[in-house]
Amino acid sequence: MEEIAILNGEEYIPVIDKKYRWSNWARKDWIGKPKECLKEFVDDVEEEFIKLTNISAIVGKGGMKKELLKTFEEYKVVYLAAPGGCAALLANSVKKVNNVYFLEELGMPEAVWELEVGSFGPLIVAMDSHGNSIYEEVNKKVHEKLNELIKL
Repeated sequence: MEEIAILNGEEYIPVIDKKYRWSNWARKDWIGKPKECLKEFVDDVEEEFIKLTNISAIVGKGGMKKELLKTFEEYKVVYLAAPGGCAALLANSVKKVNNVYFLEELGMPEAVWELEVGSFGPLIVAMDSHGNSIYEEVNKKVHEKLNELIKL
């Protein structure tokens, strides 16, 4: 069975294929609202997307809202974090652009890219299918340490 993962990161695309360059595509807004980040939109639709597509992993940088952990458990999905500064390394592991969906409608950054990859990483399991999130763990430790320092 073929495993399917979603790559939530627009900066990987320009170096993948010469016919897809930033200068060729204007970024379009969702519902007329300026967007600084795709994450805001993806968080709102990700649960339904997971249910409809049966994906096994989401690859990104900043995590997803903690409420999705229940969906991750139910559908056995993980969130794999790409460490900062690895965009070029990850892009170089893309062997081929198989297809691009909704390119005209959404613009290059938000289009759905079907990629063939090999040795795609490094990646960190940041949110797993057992309800764990390194983002929540780190935030908890930071708040504990901050409270400890404030009491000094």
